[in-house]
Amino acid sequence: MRVGSAEPRQFDILIKNGFIIDGSGSEAFSGSVGIIGDKIAAVGKLEGVRADQVIDAANLTVAPGFINIHGHTNGTLLSHPEGMSSIMQGVTTEIGGQCGGSRGWKVGDYLDTLETRDIGINFATMVGHGTVRSAVLGQADREPTAEELQRMRAMVEEAIQGGAVGLSTGLEYTPGNFARMPELIELARALKPYGLPYATHMRNEDRQLLEAVAEALTISRQAECPVQLSHLKVLGKPNWYKIDRLFEIIEKASGERGNLHYDRYPYIAYSTGLSIIFPGWSKEGGNKQFLERLKDAALAEKIRREVQVKIDQLQSWHALMITSVRNEADIKYVGWRMDDIARDKGADPYQEAVAMLLRNGGSVSTVGFGMDEENTRRILSHPLGMIGSDGSALPLEGGMVHPRSFGAFARVLGYYCREQKIFDLPTAIKKMTSMPAEKLKLDKRGRLETGYYADIAIFDPAAIKDTATFEKPRQFAVGVHHVLVNGKFAVKDGQHTGTLAGRPLRFRA
Repeated sequence: MRVGSAEPRQFDILIKNGFIIDGSGSEAFSGSVGIIGDKIAAVGKLEGVRADQVIDAANLTVAPGFINIHGHTNGTLLSHPEGMSSIMQGVTTEIGGQCGGSRGWKVGDYLDTLETRDIGINFATMVGHGTVRSAVLGQADREPTAEELQRMRAMVEEAIQGGAVGLSTGLEYTPGNFARMPELIELARALKPYGLPYATHMRNEDRQLLEAVAEALTISRQAECPVQLSHLKVLGKPNWYKIDRLFEIIEKASGERGNLHYDRYPYIAYSTGLSIIFPGWSKEGGNKQFLERLKDAALAEKIRREVQVKIDQLQSWHALMITSVRNEADIKYVGWRMDDIARDKGADPYQEAVAMLLRNGGSVSTVGFGMDEENTRRILSHPLGMIGSDGSALPLEGGMVHPRSFGAFARVLGYYCREQKIFDLPTAIKKMTSMPAEKLKLDKRGRLETGYYADIAIFDPAAIKDTATFEKPRQFAVGVHHVLVNGKFAVKDGQHTGTLAGRPLRFRA
C-alpha cells in the first residue's frame, strides 16, 4: 500500500529517495520506505518524517529481499548461520528440502531447532519424498504396501502441520527413482487441502524430458495440487530442439489448470554427484551395494552401456568437471574435466570414473556442462519461470562448488536483465520475490507493502553482478549496498554487519 504525505512520525529506519520496485511486477517509482520494528510501516512519498536511521538510496533500487525458491540450504545454517553467499547478493529467504531430501521428515522439529538458533536469513522447507520413503522402505526398489503408503502419507501430512511449504521429489536419485506414479499421486494428495505445491526434480532431464514432464503434470492433475518443476532444463545437445515442444506442453497445462510454474538458475551447467550418470537399479539398497555392483565384473558391461547413454547426451566425458572428492590423492583433480583425468592416469574415462567413485566411497561431486545458452534465456524469461539457485548459503571459505551459490541472483539482474535485456527489472524482481512467496504461501513476504515484513534488498542496478566463476566460485556478488532481514541490517554499505535476524518460516494451515 502506497501512501502520500504523512504527518511527522517516528520510524526506526527510513529508506529515502529510492527507485522502488515493489515485487508486484509494476513499474518502478521514486519514493521512500519507512520501517517500524520488523515490518514495513509506509511506502511512498514520505515527507517531513523522522527516523532513528536514515538510508539515502538515491540512484539505487529498493526491492523486496529475494526468495530462493529452490535451494539446498538444509543443515548448512547450523554450521554457517550467516548464510553469507546468499545474503551478500540480496537473498533474505532460502527454501530448502528440495529434490526429495529434507533434513528429516519431522519438519516441525527442525524448524523448532532453528527457533533456538541465531540465523542470518529466513528459512522455509519442503518435506522430501526421498526422506519419507527412506524412513519407511529404506533404499528398496519396490512399491510400498497399502499400510506403508498410508504411513508415508501420514508423515507428509504431519510435516505440513509442522510447517512444510510443499512436497519435493528427486526422481533421478535413490530412493526417489524407485517410486511409481501411484505412490507419488497418493502422497501429493496430502497437499490439496492447503494449496501447497508438488515440487519435482523430474525423472529425466535429457532423452525422456518430455515424458518426465508429462508424468509431473499427471501427478499434479490427479492429486489436484499445484506443481513446481525444479531447475527446468533441456539437458544434452541432442535434446536442445525439444524446447519448443516443452513450452507447448507446459503452456497448455497452465492454461487448462493454472498454478503450474518452474524455477531455473542462470547457468548452462548443473551440479550433482558423479553417480547420477549411473543407472538407478545399480544403486538399489544404498551406497554400499552400489559400490559392490561397480566392482562386479558380471555387471560391468551392462552398467557401462547405460552410463554411455548418459555421456552421449552430454557429448563427451569432457562435459564433467570434478568439484569435490574425499580421497586425498584425488584432490589434485578438483577442477579437472573427467577425460583429462583419465588421460593423465592413462585410463579409459569410464574406468576412471568407476575407480574414482570406489576410491572416494561414492562421494564425488561434479559440474556438468550440458545446456544451451539460448534455451537458458528462454527458460529464464518465460512468464511461468522463477529464479532458484539450486545451491546453498555458504561461507567464503571452502572447497570448489558451483558458482550459483554465490552468484545466481546477481547474475540474473546483472547479466540477463541489464546486459542481455531478456526482461525488464520489475519482471526480474517479481520472479524472485512475490512469485515464490505466493506459490509457497509465505505470509507477508515478497513485496514492499505496508504491513509486510521488512526483508529488503537495496542495490545499484548499474553495478550489480556476479563475480563467482566455475574456476573461482567462492566470490561474493557486487553492487548490493544494503540488505535488511526482518527490519535489521544484515548488510550495510556492502559489508556484513554480523546481525543474524533470520527466522524459520512455517506454513500455517
